[in-house]
Amino acid sequence: YGTGPFVTENDAPLGTFLPKQASRAQLFNYVTTELMAIDPDLAAPKTNEYGRADKAAAWALLARTYLNAEVYTGTPKYDSAIIYAQKVINAGYSLIPDYRQLMLADNNLNANEFILTINYDGIKTQGYGGTTYLTHAENGGSMPGLITGVGGGWGGLRTTKALPDLFTNVNDQRAEFYTSGQSLEIADQTQFPNGYAVIKYRNLNRDGSHGSSLDFADVDFPIFRLAEMYLIYDEAFLRGGAGGDNATALSYFNKLRTRAY
Repeated sequence: YGTGPFVTENDAPLGTFLPKQASRAQLFNYVTTELMAIDPDLAAPKTNEYGRADKAAAWALLARTYLNAEVYTGTPKYDSAIIYAQKVINAGYSLIPDYRQLMLADNNLNANEFILTINYDGIKTQGYGGTTYLTHAENGGSMPGLITGVGGGWGGLRTTKALPDLFTNVNDQRAEFYTSGQSLEIADQTQFPNGYAVIKYRNLNRDGSHGSSLDFADVDFPIFRLAEMYLIYDEAFLRGGAGGDNATALSYFNKLRTRAY
């Protein structure tokens, strides 16, 4: 987002001064330097408690940051994006077979694909943000609440037709829309039946049962997952990054296409 306030542990207590601004390049250099400095102190990939950062989480953030280095600093670092995306890929993660299970109440079972998550629990971490918001706000109109695993909808989130128009294959697992009673066009944004509802986040388990609460979601929010690392590798390679190859990039892309059908 450009420049931002920059505060470290070496500054005076918060509230006693106006934070200094840091440029994109300064923030980029600080983040990448810190991530590499803490690498020896982090747990090995897939060995930390679920939801806590390990080496792979740091590598994933480095890969994402290096992919955008030219925007931040004026100097592309696609070579580094490939290196760190590949380090995550080589750490032993794998795609789960069913894309639709990524955002369910028991998606903690997806630890083979998830690299870092924000964990939610309908009993122990109650709040109206996060995936509780996503499972409630996407529900409304004539939609039964239990379609998204909640006791009642908030009638908010819908999409313009540009999103459903992208899905030309009826078997594509990513096309998760509620259309009954909904119009494709949005003539009036205040009316929930205008526009398709996206029911990607559902407070339902794989067996169809609802989460531990109908008011607060169990759905964990994935910050990093393997699919993104495949796409970072591919984009960095296609933008000229060294260290990758076309056959590998194509294989990663096709893994995602096959999984999504």
